[in-house]
Amino acid sequence: MAQITPDPALPSESYDDNRIPAILLQAVQQVNENNITGPTGPTGPAGANTSTGPTGATGIGRTGPRGAGATGPTGVTGLTGSDGRTGPTGPTGVTGATGPTGGTGFQGPNVIPGPTGPTRTVATGPTGATGPSGPTGRTGPTGPTGSTGVTGITGGAGPMGPIRNDVYIPPTTDPRVPGAMWNNGGVLVFCPGIIGGSDT
Repeated sequence: MAQITPDPALPSESYDDNRIPAILLQAVQQVNENNITGPTGPTGPAGANTSTGPTGATGIGRTGPRGAGATGPTGVTGLTGSDGRTGPTGPTGVTGATGPTGGTGFQGPNVIPGPTGPTRTVATGPTGATGPSGPTGRTGPTGPTGSTGVTGITGGAGPMGPIRNDVYIPPTTDPRVPGAMWNNGGVLVFCPGIIGGSDT
C-alpha cells in the first residue's frame, strides 16, 4: 500500500511552509486510491417505529393441582323474584311476497251423459194433392243491343295464280249461245245465230 513519504531532512514535528501542499497532495491521493474510511460520524436520531412484528405463539401452561380444602355446603336457595313487566309489542314483520299461482286444475265433464232414449218410428202420412200451376209471368223487356264489335283487319291479297289463257278446251255440249264454239263428237262447230242476238 502507498504511504506518505516523510522528508528526512526535517524532523517529524515541523515542516517547511513550502512543503505542506506536497504533503496534502500525497494525503488526498492516499484517500482516493485506497478508499480510506474517515472517522465514524455521530449516530443519527432513531426513526419512528411504524411496523409491529408478528405476535408470538400463545404459551401452553398446565393446570395447577386442585386445592386441599373441602368444598363448602350448598347455600339456601333464594326467594323467587316477581315477574317482570311485559315488554312493548314488537313491530309487525314485513309481509312476505305472494307465492306463485298454482296450475289450473283439470276440467271436469260439463254434462253427465244420460241413457239414450228409445227410438220411435213415425208412420209417413199420404202425399197431398199437387196444387194448381201459377200464372205465367210477364215477359220482361228486351235488353239493349250491344255495341257492334270492331271490324277485324283485312288480310293481304294472296299471290297471283298462273295465267292459263293459252289453251282453250271447248265444251262437248251445245252451249246454245250464238257464235259459241263447241266440240260436237270431235268436230268443232259454232252455234247458229247472230252474236249478241237469239239463236231462234
